[in-house]
Amino acid sequence: MSERFEISKIGLVNKYHQDFPPQISFTMDHGGALVEGISSRNFTSSRVNLIDNYISGGNPKTEMPQALLAEELVCLAIKKPLEERGFFSYLAPQNLESGVDKKGVDLIITDSNNMICLGIDLKLRKGRSKLKRDGYGWSQNIQSPYIYLQMGDWSLETREEPVVNIRQWISEYTRPKLRTTGKIPHVYELRQYIIPRIERTLSSYIEILKEPDGELADLTIPKDTGEIVSLEEKLFRMHLVFSSIKNDYFGKRI
Repeated sequence: MSERFEISKIGLVNKYHQDFPPQISFTMDHGGALVEGISSRNFTSSRVNLIDNYISGGNPKTEMPQALLAEELVCLAIKKPLEERGFFSYLAPQNLESGVDKKGVDLIITDSNNMICLGIDLKLRKGRSKLKRDGYGWSQNIQSPYIYLQMGDWSLETREEPVVNIRQWISEYTRPKLRTTGKIPHVYELRQYIIPRIERTLSSYIEILKEPDGELADLTIPKDTGEIVSLEEKLFRMHLVFSSIKNDYFGKRI
């Protein structure tokens, strides 16, 4: 058995390192078709170093460390409610995060059989929709639907400030906590934004699937019959899961 070792004094950084094994197998359909998730040592170490330096108080020249940390924070925020329903959240391995002419994603949600059911492409910028939902499509890379998750529309009120946006929250509130207590602040408020937004986006995708007319349908619905069947099944499963989480966690408070 390989011995675990800590690469950082910060617990979340060690967790982040463990989230990128060199290889991990997923299935893409009920037939058992496999896709291997592969992350190189250089890929993992460079990202771990970026996050470690950022949480430790560094001032990066780009927003990449903040974006990487946001992916981990969202992954952890949805982890518990998903696992309560037999689903699991992962950071996407290197080869599934991007691909030649294939849509990559940042997060992956699987079922108890390790079948990929949904990909999430997380963005720190604001969304364009007034309906508080985001875009979506079909990813050949993971043979599953994917959605965007625009975190720029999220804000919360604290004792210190009436409006704290996602970048402020990560930089001014989350980084200090991760250095001291190791805990993520305001997880409830974070979930309160993420879960309903994902549910609304999935609802919108389902409506397009039910009435596939127009340019949007052409862009988001695959042409292959088998892929359409898979899209429909996975969309409805994921919508049911996130609707259940929304109702159980928040009820009428949202």
